[in-house]
Amino acid sequence: MLKLSNKFKLTYNIIALLILGLLSSTTVSYLHVKRNLHDAVHNELTLKASAVSIKLSSWLESNLALVTSFAQTLANSDVPIRDNRKYEFYLNQVSKSRQLDFLSFALEEDGYFMVNDWEVPLDHDPRTQPWYLASKNTMAPRVTSSYVDGEVHVYVEASAPIIRNDAFLGVVLGEVTFNNVQKIILDMDMGYDGFAFLIKKSGGILIHSSENKIGTSIFDLEDLDGQDDFNVMDDRIVGGKEFLYSFTPINNTHWRLVVAANKSQFNKVLTTETFSLLIHFLAIFVVIMAAFFLSNRRIFSPLIDLLERDSVTNLPNKKNFKQQVNDRFLAKSLSGLLVIISVDNFNKLTAAYSHEELILLFNQIKDRMRSMLIQSSLLGHFSESRFITYINWDKGFNDRAQLAWLQSVAEKLSSSYLIQGRKIHCTFSIGACCFPDHGADIENLIDNSFSVIADGKRSGISSCGIFVPIMNQQLGNELLIISAMKSAIGNNEFYMQYQPQYDYQKQQLIGMEALIRWNSKELGRTVSPGEFIPIAEDSVLIVLLGDFVIDTVIKQIKNWNDEGFVFGRVSINISPKQLLIPEFTEKLLTKLSRNGISSSQLELEITETSVLNNPEDGIKILEQLSRAGFYITIDDFGTGYSSLEYLKLMPVNKLKIDRAFVRDLTIDSKDSAILKIIVDLASALDFQLLAEGVETKEQLDILIKSGCYSIQGYYYSKPVDVSVMEVKLRENSLLAFTSSELKASIA
Repeated sequence: MLKLSNKFKLTYNIIALLILGLLSSTTVSYLHVKRNLHDAVHNELTLKASAVSIKLSSWLESNLALVTSFAQTLANSDVPIRDNRKYEFYLNQVSKSRQLDFLSFALEEDGYFMVNDWEVPLDHDPRTQPWYLASKNTMAPRVTSSYVDGEVHVYVEASAPIIRNDAFLGVVLGEVTFNNVQKIILDMDMGYDGFAFLIKKSGGILIHSSENKIGTSIFDLEDLDGQDDFNVMDDRIVGGKEFLYSFTPINNTHWRLVVAANKSQFNKVLTTETFSLLIHFLAIFVVIMAAFFLSNRRIFSPLIDLLERDSVTNLPNKKNFKQQVNDRFLAKSLSGLLVIISVDNFNKLTAAYSHEELILLFNQIKDRMRSMLIQSSLLGHFSESRFITYINWDKGFNDRAQLAWLQSVAEKLSSSYLIQGRKIHCTFSIGACCFPDHGADIENLIDNSFSVIADGKRSGISSCGIFVPIMNQQLGNELLIISAMKSAIGNNEFYMQYQPQYDYQKQQLIGMEALIRWNSKELGRTVSPGEFIPIAEDSVLIVLLGDFVIDTVIKQIKNWNDEGFVFGRVSINISPKQLLIPEFTEKLLTKLSRNGISSSQLELEITETSVLNNPEDGIKILEQLSRAGFYITIDDFGTGYSSLEYLKLMPVNKLKIDRAFVRDLTIDSKDSAILKIIVDLASALDFQLLAEGVETKEQLDILIKSGCYSIQGYYYSKPVDVSVMEVKLRENSLLAFTSSELKASIA
């Protein structure tokens, strides 16, 4: 149990958290109220502005409709337009209706201009006017505005082109003063001590209650000083020093209606609402604190159990276990053995059995562990799938006795468990570390015990063992390589070499395998692929390396294509993790397409385990790759867990005989027999064959005699750099191949 002082400390922490929660809630509430009030003001202003916008837009649309209708009438007229008294009469009638102050039309042919209530000057050419040119350019009805005396606004203009049989004849123009627009806008009741004004797209003010503001820019308003980073076309609120500004569009124009609300009114409402929420929060806080102190005992007992013990086994949890080990054993320098017991394949157990069954299982494991412990020991539940114990051995209990005890624990735990009438079999990995010989504190003991488990998992089977320092050295080397690999990817330390593949019968190069190499600056040496690739495969780094290989090889193929080289296919190794990445096929095809490369020039080498670990998804991806035109090879054939059932389902083109069978062909008749079986199998399933690791003439002769003619190995060439590979391409006169010969080599 926790000490009394710790209990009080927990109480103070809870009170502090409640106070912090109160302050945080108040802050969040303030921001929430501010945002909601901000949105409410914005919605209210937008609603009012929209009502005026609709009214104003309707008025403008009515004028635009009249002008457009007149333009269509002129376009459809079968009588002359110029000097037509009927049209002159119509213009005068519109003027008398007071809907428009002026109605006119101008013709493109000679600039003829007819207008009501205005004597046209002799030198006036309407075709040079902005409204005419704009209408001619847009070929659509539009609403604009005109100016005189600099930026003083005079008229709203509605114009529409006269178009007959797709031919532009001229423009109809309707004009009205801004008086009606100004009256609509300035008579708005905004609330929040607000007001409204009208601006154009550039920010220039068209209508404002202060006449000295007309013609200036909204960006020059003193209230918006420094606020020049907003766009008047955006639908949002802009905050000034004293006012909030909302912008609403006017249909058929590039104008924006601006509605301003006084911020002092806004802040007054904000303060009232926030204070009201704070009062409610204080009341809730007082009630919670009262309930907390009144029911202290009822709350703390289960809370302390929750903090100290695992809910499934009721054993001390990790934190409590470590504290007790420190207090009871390590602080008193009592030597002993810390042991971690890990349940293998925990994820499969959780998928196969119910939660209730797992609870029963783990409690039976706990009972078996307890039966194996001596009196001076402590058992805890370290995590979901792991138990942990500390045993205080006397000095006479040597290493051999400790290991024998661990093995007896493993045997007892591995016996089947009867859970609700069902037998469940479990396997365990056990790691132990001695105090003080191989660990000075609890964290060090735990880390070293996990090193034992990690070392055992490399073999792929369950194991138990006691820590020795070399384990940390091995894990340390792996961590160094992982760290160096992360830096190497960014520093471009990886590069590619290529090993040629030859057809013995044709005596020509038919392709090559791309092999990644690494010269590490951080480690100060060249790192063998056999050293860094297995480490990368245990992490996400293998995907990054795989992407590097694909990108580099595709670029190299493009370069060789541009040079006119003929080289068959380039094969690359695809890791299981990379193969099962979502949309792997689509991403690979995209990279090829971006570089203008055919999928037939790329050979993908996969291991059997890449597919057999997840056969359903693996075969589906291989089928996608095959349909896309990729050549697929099973790498290291015969060394994995070969399955003829799945092999016949895979869309495979080639089997690659592993060097393990080639190496001893001349001295081991069993390898020759296996080779014969692989050749016959490939022939029966219509697979091509390639042998790798061929180093001697004797090995080559046996392979040829057995019927395998595609060869890769030091006998022909070791892996070489790009420059050397290009020399080989020239030496083999591949540039002289005809296109038909190329197709034959790729077929």
